[in-house]
Amino acid sequence: MPSLPPAPFGAASASEWLSEAAPRLSASTAPEIASRLAQIAFLTAALERRYHLPELTDAMLGDLAAPLSALPQQLVHLPASHPAHRWFQLAALAEFHGEPQLSRLVTNAIADTLGEHDASRAIECGFSPDERDELLALCLCRRGRVSRAAGALLDAQYHFEDAVALLGDRPWRDARIAAELGLANLAVSRGNYPQVFSRCSALLTDQQAADALGDVHRVALLQMRAIALRKRGAHLDALLDSWRAYDLLGSASEHRAELVVSMAETALEAGDLGAAQAAFANARREALATGAAPRVLAAAITGAARATVSRVRADAATGSAIDLEQAAAAPLVDLLQGTLAPRERVYALVTLAECRIAQGQPAAARALLHDASGIAAPHQFHDYTFRIDSLIEQISDTKKTQSQTFAASANRPAVPAATITGPHPALSRLHALAVRA
Repeated sequence: MPSLPPAPFGAASASEWLSEAAPRLSASTAPEIASRLAQIAFLTAALERRYHLPELTDAMLGDLAAPLSALPQQLVHLPASHPAHRWFQLAALAEFHGEPQLSRLVTNAIADTLGEHDASRAIECGFSPDERDELLALCLCRRGRVSRAAGALLDAQYHFEDAVALLGDRPWRDARIAAELGLANLAVSRGNYPQVFSRCSALLTDQQAADALGDVHRVALLQMRAIALRKRGAHLDALLDSWRAYDLLGSASEHRAELVVSMAETALEAGDLGAAQAAFANARREALATGAAPRVLAAAITGAARATVSRVRADAATGSAIDLEQAAAAPLVDLLQGTLAPRERVYALVTLAECRIAQGQPAAARALLHDASGIAAPHQFHDYTFRIDSLIEQISDTKKTQSQTFAASANRPAVPAATITGPHPALSRLHALAVRA
């Protein structure tokens, strides 16, 4: 495997991580989560000292058993009967609670016991060479996922590509699926939407992949392809893909909340503010009810703020400064006080900047955009970099009126209104979400 560039993860061991994190965990306003993270670190530290992969029993897990069982299966990519399943669950739970560095340390400990640098260890653990490569590829995918979430996109690319190379032409199993989904998601993070569309379409139509993919994987692919379609201005096609994914899920989950956020963003860009507001509110309710990842709740809050800014911009007669401050700015200010992944923080900063522009505060907007650019540029968030530059240019052009600035920043597609505001079923279903509890 090629040598990787340094990743943004400082601690070299679970003990070191726990030592560094102790003050923050002891001061946490969520003591239950802090306790879980500490338990994960202790178990990982024990694994780092072993030369085999011990079975994790309920007695060893203690209070972690319940949250591990509640994790979405697709975060683990292994059947529950597999001896490595619960160890991968620990890595997933650390990531789920917003600790990518700890997740990576768990993964590194798993890989070391599997013989990442000494193949004989896998034999001692009772794994065949094929099983070892499958599990090591899953470790690579987990590292790639964590790196992508932390904004280390080149690091993530190396890991996903190494996983595919390690598996070669073996039949598709969990690791190959995780690697292919990871590469598609990486293209989303980079804003390379033509590649997103081609990768997802190829996987959805490939027979070998189709035999291995489950509904949850198809949901992810449809959702990513919908994002690519949305960025092309094909809003109704994007919504149709999203509804196909929504129907595959079948019941309320944190993933359904994420889907609804994506559909709300599509409706907002298409100009149907009613559908967007109904969907963002529904997504926020489901995210809170199902314990969705923090990024999903953050996206719902940020999206709702964008919808409010768009509504005031579209109809100054019904909008007001109070609406902008209470329904848009205040929730974003609160959100930015917490811990956000780089991409979510950029999104919130840009949206708050748009709100400040709408409130006639260009200096405050410029400062927010400067902060956003400082995150977006090194992380190669090209789609946001373009949006930030456009907004700064608009602020600098004093000849433009405030309403012209609003219209230019709306990011709406140049398509006839009849194609996006008619009684299309994809939009009607979004409007109907407003009446759901």
